[in-house]
Amino acid sequence: MDASNATLRVEATESVREALSRAASCSSQPQAFLEHAGSPTVPWKVVLAAVREARRAEGEGGGEGGPWLQGVLRGASGSYPPPPAKPPRNPELVKRLERIKADLERKKYEEMIRDVDPQAASSRSEYEYMSAYRDQLGLGLNTVVVMATLFAFGYALGLKLTRPGTDDKYAEEEPRVVPLCCGLVGALSGMVIETFLFMIRCGRRDRAAAMGEENEKLVRQPARQTGGKLKEQ
Repeated sequence: MDASNATLRVEATESVREALSRAASCSSQPQAFLEHAGSPTVPWKVVLAAVREARRAEGEGGGEGGPWLQGVLRGASGSYPPPPAKPPRNPELVKRLERIKADLERKKYEEMIRDVDPQAASSRSEYEYMSAYRDQLGLGLNTVVVMATLFAFGYALGLKLTRPGTDDKYAEEEPRVVPLCCGLVGALSGMVIETFLFMIRCGRRDRAAAMGEENEKLVRQPARQTGGKLKEQ
């Protein structure tokens, strides 16, 4: 039997009640039919069983007698029971879904107006350009200051090593190669240090960006799962 017919109920008309009474009178289990005689509706499977029982008992020559199903159901309407009430949604899941929907709609709107709104696009690109420009300018100035400081320190250290006294005339005439070399070594050391620090900062920035993208993917996946659960509820 079809699953939809298993839940179908038929209006208890006079012909349906008569079929139930006839089936109860000739059945070994009359209570199965009599308990539905006073109900406003009768299950479809009970009506079908009553017609079969009446035709089997009253039929002659292989079950040709008794009421026909179409005659019993003439004028009777069918109905299905109301569907079960859906359980209430979890308020926390509803709030989370609304927040995720709002974020997704905002991002989608920004993507849509990126090419339509030239002012917003130009402002965004200008901000990114100025931010990169400030970073490069700060790096350059910091490198120059560090190199100049270490050059002066190395030059002064070289003078201190090659000029033990200010009254030494030979020291005044001696070429200042050693102080210059010490200053250049200091400047190069400063440049190497700044380059190394710049590489560390860039590596940290790249790792932070990669972690942010990974966290965003992890957040979007539970959001889809939460949306599917709420739809099922």
